[in-house]
Amino acid sequence: MTTANKLLLSSLGDLSSVTIKCSVVTSGYVYDEDHETLEDISDYVLGTATLASLVVSGGELTCANFAFTGVASGTGAALVYYVSSGTPSTSYLLGYDDSATNLPYVFTGPDVPVTAPAYLMKITLV
Repeated sequence: MTTANKLLLSSLGDLSSVTIKCSVVTSGYVYDEDHETLEDISDYVLGTATLASLVVSGGELTCANFAFTGVASGTGAALVYYVSSGTPSTSYLLGYDDSATNLPYVFTGPDVPVTAPAYLMKITLV
């Protein structure tokens, strides 16, 4: 189990104690399962959004729609979700999605709303 999953599972009773964010990364980032922290991908991040209304129901973690704000320019190729500690070296990655609607997306300055996926991740307790 990844460090991010352990942090998330330890907070299931109170998700208000967890900050989950989503970063949009450029096509220069190549997914690597050995990447564990935001520090591993920080050179490729165009923008970041904090996720709200986190809920676990039926083993699925969901959130409200969100937006990337203030991204002046660049092409976003994938979304990376992570548990944020406020420090890149201890902000652990949860997931990678390069198949979200409208990717790749060319940012030109205005805020970009994102429809949240059906769920961020499935949580199975064994």
